[in-house]
Amino acid sequence: MWITLFNRDKMKVSLVMAAGMVLLSGASCSREPDSNIQDLAGWKDKTIHAMIAEFGKPAEEHVYTIGQAPTKGWNHGIIFSVYPKNKPENRDVVIKEYAWDRNHFEIRVCCHLVDGDWLVMGASKIQKEVRF
Repeated sequence: MWITLFNRDKMKVSLVMAAGMVLLSGASCSREPDSNIQDLAGWKDKTIHAMIAEFGKPAEEHVYTIGQAPTKGWNHGIIFSVYPKNKPENRDVVIKEYAWDRNHFEIRVCCHLVDGDWLVMGASKIQKEVRF
């Protein structure tokens, strides 16, 4: 016996009932790609001070250079489009990441230093269930 269920996130799940047991037969997602990650484009090129004024003190702060930057993560496309990791002149460019913890999501921001100010390169609202 096949049963198809839908949860609040529009995830389609099919279950198989066999001999009194429920077996997961597969899951497919019917929502838009990356709907758990929302770009906060309005913050691009704003100062980190403006974000702190809006959201308060960040729960996390990380500092690294492009040479040390992880190659997979919520922001790797953002930072490597501006500072390609394979260019030696970008190796020592410093990136700062900030995160604010909210109920079911985080706000994550990466910044670079431009003319003495830490400016937002990218900001995203990410559901906590998303892993990179």
